[in-house]
Order: sequence, then C-alpha cells, then structure tokens
Amino acid sequence: IVDSELEDLTAQSAEPIVEDVNQRESDKSKKETDNNEGNILTGIFNNMFSDNSTAIAEITKERDEMREQLIRKTAELENQRKRHMKEKQEMLDYAAERLLYRFLELLDDISAAVGAGKKSTDYAALLKGMEMIEQKAAKFFEESGVKKMDIPEDALFDVHQHEAMMMMPSDKPEGTIVQTLQPGYTIHEKVLRHARVITSAGEKKDSE
Repeated sequence: IVDSELEDLTAQSAEPIVEDVNQRESDKSKKETDNNEGNILTGIFNNMFSDNSTAIAEITKERDEMREQLIRKTAELENQRKRHMKEKQEMLDYAAERLLYRFLELLDDISAAVGAGKKSTDYAALLKGMEMIEQKAAKFFEESGVKKMDIPEDALFDVHQHEAMMMMPSDKPEGTIVQTLQPGYTIHEKVLRHARVITSAGEKKDSE
C-alpha cells in the first residue's frame, strides 16, 4: 500500500513538471513557427520591394529615353521648319529678282521713248513707240500670270472683283456697271487689283 501511494504521489508531483516542460516546448515551437513565418513574410516583402525598385528604375529609364527622343524630334522639326522657311524666302527673293530684272527692260524702253520724244516732234512715231512698249508690258504681265479683267457691256457689279467709286442715274438697271475708271487685274485667277467702276443708280425719276 505504501509503495502504491508513493507512486501516486510521485506521479502527481511530476504532472506539473511535465506540463511545464510541454508548455515550454509548445511556446518554443510556436515562437520558432512565428519566427519562420516572420522570416518568410520579411523575404516576401523584401522581394516585393526589390521587384518594385527594379520596375521603378526601368520605368524611369524608359521615361528619360522617351524624353530625350522627344527633345531630339522637336529639335529636328524646328530645324526642318526653319530650313523650309529659308528655302521659301529664297524662292520668293529669286522670283522677285527675276521680276525686277524684266521690269528693267520696260524701264529701258520708256527711257528710250522719252529720249526720242525730246529730239523729235513726230507725234505718230512717238505714239507707235508707246504702243509697242504697252504691248511689250502686256505680254510681260501675261507671261507672269497677270491678266486684265474682262468687263463686258451691261456687266453687273461684283464686290469680289469691282470697287464702286460712285453711282449715277442711267437707263441701265441699278447695279449695272456704266463705266470703268481703272481696269482690274487677276494673277492666277486671284484678284490682284479690283476694277474701279461707276455703277448705275437706275433711271432718274422726275420730281413731281
């Protein structure tokens, strides 16, 4: 009986010790598990941050490259625009130079006619010389694309081609061109100078 009681007492005394040991082992195991999970999470976060840093670096590099490309393209376009403007201006200058050169021929003819008029009183010869200069000038302008407006009889006033200087009573319908004071000219179908005209105000009504 004594031995049986002693065993029971020993077992009862050992239970708290076993439980404490088991608890410590459980706490240790849990702590190790928590540490392992913490290490895993830390690794995941580190990988995530590392991946994000790499992605940000790549995006930043692409952005810088695109910005450099944009700057180069902008500079190329600006240089191209300046080159085109320069070429256009050179073409205009060349065209103006050719035009002025041809005007010198007319100036020579007019000067020769003035000189001949001072030495001669032959009116018919002077008139013929002026007519030749006029024909030469007309041909010159025609070759340059300049044409005199054709205003037929009883033509109606057109604000796009004509400039009305005054109105006068006439037997023609109102708005009809009565007289051309200064001819108009076009260049390549575009109005170079409007024709100055007098238009009809209609028949004059007798006052009652």
